[in-house]
Amino acid sequence: MEEGFAVKFGPLVITDTIITTWGIMLVFAALAWLVKQNLNTGSPGLLQTLAEGIVAAIDEAIAAVLPGQSRQILPFIGSLWVFLVVANLIGLIPGLNSPTRDLSATRR
Repeated sequence: MEEGFAVKFGPLVITDTIITTWGIMLVFAALAWLVKQNLNTGSPGLLQTLAEGIVAAIDEAIAAVLPGQSRQILPFIGSLWVFLVVANLIGLIPGLNSPTRDLSATRR
C-alpha cells in the first residue's frame, strides 16, 4: 500500500490529502454559515469580530500591493490565503497531514 492511501473505488483513489482538504472545506463552510447566521451590526460577537479582523487584514495587505483594486480580488485572494494558512498548519495536529505536502494531489 502506498503512503497516504485511504480508499480506492476502481480507478478513483481518495487519499488522506483529499480527505483532509474536504474536511478543511467543510469546516470553512460551517464557519461561514455560523458567521452569516449571527451577523449583528449593534454588538458583534467573537466569531464575527474575528472574521472581520481577518478580512480587514487581508484587505489592507492587498491594498498595499494593488491600491484601488483590493475589493475586486479580495474574495479570491482572501479565501486562497486563509485556506493555505490552515492547510499548512493542520499538519501540526497529530494524525493529520498537511494537504500542501503532497505535490501529486491532482495527479492520482
